[in-house]
Amino acid sequence: MFNALITTLTPVHVGSGRTLQKHIDYVHFSNIKNGPIALIDEEKVLAILGRDNLGKWMETIENKKDLLTLINKHESSLQPNKLARRLIKARDNPGLHNELYEQLTDGMGRPYIPGSSIKGSIRTALFTYMLRQNPSFLEKLNPSKFIDDELMIALMATPERSEVSNFKQETSNKDIFRFLRVGDIHFTSTQSIMVKAVNLKRTGWAEDNRLSQWTECIPENQEARSRIDFADDTLLTTAKSQKIQKEQTETVGKGVDLLRKKELLQIVNNHTTHLLQRELNFIKQQNDSNLEQYAEQIETLLAQTKQCGPEECVIRLGKHSGFLFMTGDWQRELMKESDYILLKNHVRRKQHTPANLPLPKTRRFTKAGMPLGFLKITIKQSL
Repeated sequence: MFNALITTLTPVHVGSGRTLQKHIDYVHFSNIKNGPIALIDEEKVLAILGRDNLGKWMETIENKKDLLTLINKHESSLQPNKLARRLIKARDNPGLHNELYEQLTDGMGRPYIPGSSIKGSIRTALFTYMLRQNPSFLEKLNPSKFIDDELMIALMATPERSEVSNFKQETSNKDIFRFLRVGDIHFTSTQSIMVKAVNLKRTGWAEDNRLSQWTECIPENQEARSRIDFADDTLLTTAKSQKIQKEQTETVGKGVDLLRKKELLQIVNNHTTHLLQRELNFIKQQNDSNLEQYAEQIETLLAQTKQCGPEECVIRLGKHSGFLFMTGDWQRELMKESDYILLKNHVRRKQHTPANLPLPKTRRFTKAGMPLGFLKITIKQSL
């Protein structure tokens, strides 16, 4: 039985791991009004072309020619579903971009967000909360002892890999997050959206077309149902109750109570509110026209987050959720300045980037200024 209503406040992308290539993996029916993107079904294409034209198909791929031109020679009134294994609505025109980042789908072709993605974002929010409650965790870090990727892992402190986290145990049966169960969230449709990148440079903020990414997303204002069992549910009186309670008390950190519904939803929502407010303050200080729409969208999201009731929260996940939301953004507040500078220098891909530029110095959002990855979770008795 479902008890959670999930609403996408902005487009969300959880990737399949595949980057689709134009005329090889997909074609765009741009000649049709509101023409869709067709993910190619090789068997359907072969049925249209015939085996005798297999060589021409291979030649088209090798020379990066238009596959639709070849197919239309054999079927002039071609409909998108005649060669597609799945259709995607195209919100934006890809322009010169020939790659499409594919959304994760299930065996029936339905886009979905894994429950593990929700848990990962919750874990980051809870970790950040506990770290702020007890900054002494940071005393266990000595950045000068770490090198290369180990340094980045330690200082970014994503809970799954952190050496300073006190509520994540080495073995799964000691991890308190086994008391939180989140089901996968299935949606019905996707859209391809151009996600543009705006970088802070010495002369100000500017769009970098080279970093724009055509991305298949679950669009905003979509609803789906799922099941979330909090510690309230998993610690109910059962035949295994005494064993579970004993395991709970033996868990280092004893943070299981924070996974109860009332406490956890408030922690997550406060976490999102805090990050949105910091982002809004930062963007407004920039006073740059390239960020105006983005600032308006952040302001709207902040208002929606603040309006959440005790059974609701807003969370961010997926691709383009950004460094601040991926890590919890505790570093600027709690790290020594020298360690934070070390972190910035290590994370940056271009080592010649001036040290005084903020981390991160890139923002990604849609043409309307909408950031990706925001979900609202509403808990009800049953749905």
